[in-house]
Amino acid sequence: MPPSVSNSGFTFDIYSVGGQWYWTVQSDNIQGANQLYRVVDIMSPFGRFADVQLPLPGDVVLAMADTLQQVMQQLAPMLSLISPSNPNINITVTEGDPSSVIALAVFQNIGAFGSFLTATSTPSAPWLQTDPTVVAGLNKNDQGQMSIFVLPATLLSTASPYAGTIVLQDNRQPATVITLFVNAVVLPKPAITTDITQVTLTYNLTTLTSGGSQQVQVSNSGPIGSILNATLAKVQNNSPWLQFVPTSVGPLASAAATPVTFSVVNAGAPTNPGTYIENILISAPNASNNPQTIAVSLVVTP
Repeated sequence: MPPSVSNSGFTFDIYSVGGQWYWTVQSDNIQGANQLYRVVDIMSPFGRFADVQLPLPGDVVLAMADTLQQVMQQLAPMLSLISPSNPNINITVTEGDPSSVIALAVFQNIGAFGSFLTATSTPSAPWLQTDPTVVAGLNKNDQGQMSIFVLPATLLSTASPYAGTIVLQDNRQPATVITLFVNAVVLPKPAITTDITQVTLTYNLTTLTSGGSQQVQVSNSGPIGSILNATLAKVQNNSPWLQFVPTSVGPLASAAATPVTFSVVNAGAPTNPGTYIENILISAPNASNNPQTIAVSLVVTP
């Protein structure tokens, strides 16, 4: 029963009741619906099977099932991982971090010519996700990809480290299975602390000079193991008379501090006496006390 290949598929035959029986196993690649196989164009010794009134002999039915399996094996896709090259993905996150992409799984269909690959992913833990979860319609040598996300919102430093897997598999029978191992170290939340919360600067309109700069110590008062990364920004008037450096601090380990220097920009100073106010927001989304504010006042004298 060696097959012959035609435009419509693989044709098989067997000698059974009445003489020679013929049929074709056809493979249909349907986008999003996987690779479908079916038996078509059955010819009996008495004419086209659809046109004659007789049952299929048992040995013909068994032979058809066997040829379906043969074609499925011959046209089978095969999943091959291109990246990451190392199946062990090690990450460090902080409690409360936003979800983020930690890796990009890139794969390829290295199966037979005419194969049609559908790749699916199955995370082992709720803090792991992939997007998309299914990639369908990859012909031979075609590539696809999935983004792997970690969701730290449900992770606790007291239960760290966490271990999970992302299982990738194809629609081969039996399936090709590739496992990626994700190991997550979870740090505790940092805390934002400043040694002062009010800064006062001065500017004299007669001398066109300021009274000097002032420093604020920004520190991480979170538990041991926490790391603070924070940004500073004007949030009230975007005052042109105020500058501060740096505009971001960190990484700061627990109990570590860094100075932020506030000073007057002479070119942006007000031209009328009075007191001018600006607020500086210190933001660290994963800090336990995010955000914190520093109030800045400028006293302008005649």
